[in-house]
Amino acid sequence: MDRIRFIDGLRGLSVIFMVLNHTARWWMNGDMGWSRYYFIYYTLALGVPIWLFLVGFSLSLSFTKTALLHPTAIYSKTFRYIRRGLMIILSGYALNILIFPEDPWYGTTALHTIGLGMIASAPLLFILQHPLGRILVLAASPLFYLSFIGVYPELYQWVTNHPKASPALFFDFAPWPWMAAVFFGLIPGWLWIIGPYKGWFECSQAIRFTTILGIVLIVMFIVLQWIENQSLVVDFRSDLLLNNHWIPKPITTLLMYGTFCLLFSVLYWIVEIQQIRLEWLMILGKTTFSIFFIHHLIGLIIAKRWLGIYFNHWLVFVLAVLSFIVLLVSIGQLILQAKASRAKQPGGHVQNKLFVSEITILLPDCLVKLLKYNKMMFWHKYR
Repeated sequence: MDRIRFIDGLRGLSVIFMVLNHTARWWMNGDMGWSRYYFIYYTLALGVPIWLFLVGFSLSLSFTKTALLHPTAIYSKTFRYIRRGLMIILSGYALNILIFPEDPWYGTTALHTIGLGMIASAPLLFILQHPLGRILVLAASPLFYLSFIGVYPELYQWVTNHPKASPALFFDFAPWPWMAAVFFGLIPGWLWIIGPYKGWFECSQAIRFTTILGIVLIVMFIVLQWIENQSLVVDFRSDLLLNNHWIPKPITTLLMYGTFCLLFSVLYWIVEIQQIRLEWLMILGKTTFSIFFIHHLIGLIIAKRWLGIYFNHWLVFVLAVLSFIVLLVSIGQLILQAKASRAKQPGGHVQNKLFVSEITILLPDCLVKLLKYNKMMFWHKYR
């Protein structure tokens, strides 16, 4: 299936938010005060959540197009989704062992939620093709999230009582409730294909509706947040924490999804209407999984742990992050060139490879040192 440029751009934007969030944690400390605190909060609320939404959107878009044009291929495509989801789950454990040896190796990450979200979405994609099923899929996201909110006090107590076992289920971007963001993207992905195909609406009309929806959600947030707190400020203190990891409250999700909708519309207008290429952003969007690993390796392992870099000055920090993003874009371009070159070889074929195959193209020699370093820490912790 041909790539949709503004979706690659939106995925690249989620990478930018993740890089901003992580470098603010890694390259600055508490001396930067409240400005750093709020910077971390708002970039956290936009980075991985956008990525999760786009997982559901892209799955549904791809599956629906296949169901319309090649109905007999939907079963093999579903199997590929499940296989890819399993590979991404395994990569989440690899990330923990390689990058975060101080944390439980079995703790959940965004990668686990993406992988499980792909697997859980597989039956929903079939249901989505039927009118009654679409109602169920539409309800899946809010019900999945609200079921978590309903039992949050009990979960908090369980996590407190089981500090060793709980990270396997509830750690960073835990599947429950964060798979709700994946489910949230299924209906929009289906509509993006089926609407123009059946003549219900044009893509530009869908974007207008998305813009209005984003404004409505943000207005709802403003009203409800003011009624409840007499303040429009949201931060970690006003949301939920489980195993010391952030979960947004229902009111905060209105702001998050409203912002998603507006960013969706803005990227469409810039890339598809104005035809502004933003090629550097597309590169990040096409190599998201690879860049996700590589930016941890460079920004955390090399820059912070090995070199001890800190930038406790906003101007210096911004310049350093911009340089880092330029480096990541250059690496992403090399990955794409290597994939294109490999596809031209005899027997090569063009398809979206898993990030595992992408990243091994440029596997740095420093990973050998990293493996030796983390092996000592890992065995020291779990022996």
